[in-house]
Amino acid sequence: MTLIAALPLGINYDIKTILIAGDSRIVDLNEKGRYRNHTDTGQKLFNLAPNIITGFAGDYILASKAITEINKILKKKVASQPIYSLRIDIVMSRIRVVMKEVWPEGDKSTSFLFAVHDSFDNRRKLYVSHSPEFKMERLSANNKPYLIGSDDVTRITFTHHYETYTKKNLPRSKEEFGNHIMMAMGKVLSLEINGIFSCYCLDYDGNYTIHHGYMPIEEAKWIFDTEGKDGWERKVDQKTILKTSKLSSEVLDDLRRGKRK
Repeated sequence: MTLIAALPLGINYDIKTILIAGDSRIVDLNEKGRYRNHTDTGQKLFNLAPNIITGFAGDYILASKAITEINKILKKKVASQPIYSLRIDIVMSRIRVVMKEVWPEGDKSTSFLFAVHDSFDNRRKLYVSHSPEFKMERLSANNKPYLIGSDDVTRITFTHHYETYTKKNLPRSKEEFGNHIMMAMGKVLSLEINGIFSCYCLDYDGNYTIHHGYMPIEEAKWIFDTEGKDGWERKVDQKTILKTSKLSSEVLDDLRRGKRK
């Protein structure tokens, strides 16, 4: 099973910024629970709405179906307002109804993390929810990432390395916190945790991607692509090597045509 990490930055329930990070590996098991094959093209983090980010660990097919249905619900309008813009307690109750309809009774395979911005009190809020009941538990900021998925050994290993990186180099920005999360993730690479790694951010500016890149292999360098207000920045081992004001789609078009800058 994958590993999804969410880090709320703030004090108790006064959260300023929330980071959610995860990988892209999907593993196919046979009827005996043994490895059959895998792919690294699985998206596990989603911008559900301008004020909602989610990440999940567990049954990929059921979770993808739920994400599709949740997107439909959030875009519906009540009194000319999209549902995602209503009070967050109403929004989360609607999401819970959808997930309970999708999941079979008794299935305890999947967990979700939701980072939301509640415009009614201007607060960022983090929730965790587990199948099959999908009760929404609100989480507070405690300076440590909340983890879903994987096993206890993997979680303990991740937490150890995250705390080690943080003690050696105290992070001062959301980008640095994101770096530490990804470095710790790189220490728990396995058959089920691998591929392309992304880190989404929710703060006063909305939700956006701050990191996207491949996992390191042994001594390979980390390559991070960071999206900011003024464009994209590429870092190798936390050192900036390229900045561009182009949109990500323009960068991809340049790469397809063989341009380097």
